[in-house]
Amino acid sequence: MPTAAANLRPQLTTFFTSPLYLLSGASPIPSKYGHKLYTWYLGHSLAIIPINPRNPPPQIHPAQPPSHPTCPSLSAVPPELVANAGGWGNVSLSIVTPPKVTRETLKEARGLGVRRVWMQPGAWDDACVEEGKSGGWEWECFVYGGEGEGEMRPGMEEGWCVLVHGEEGLREAKRRAGEKGKL
Repeated sequence: MPTAAANLRPQLTTFFTSPLYLLSGASPIPSKYGHKLYTWYLGHSLAIIPINPRNPPPQIHPAQPPSHPTCPSLSAVPPELVANAGGWGNVSLSIVTPPKVTRETLKEARGLGVRRVWMQPGAWDDACVEEGKSGGWEWECFVYGGEGEGEMRPGMEEGWCVLVHGEEGLREAKRRAGEKGKL
């Protein structure tokens, strides 16, 4: 699993080469980061599926397309959307839940075959990182923490966040796709 600082920026790019994104912790409340992140993905015309376990599932945003419904869990994502993305290995998962929920989400993601994960600031703790690194699973990208080797450092309290670093990753993914003729 890549962890060195030199490898974190390419991981951002890898994360944004996905044809389908999942947001665990999506929220219909505009002041919550789960709503802000969902709005960011929508604003960049990315195919985003909100994950929220409420019953009935809430509409996260007025512009939420009916073809991308709120799902109560990762495993509830419509199979045709996963198949159209080329399988779970091509899906990117952004997590903005409390660490206890994040650990369970990581277990579910591993079981489904998700290989691209970005734990947002506040969504992870040391136990989440250990969960992500255990079990011999090779993530294609596993983004969390600050500028160091996947760990928070003084002055980096916010850490890697889609709202802060997403533009850079998306821009680089589009540049690379242009070189290869696709994104």
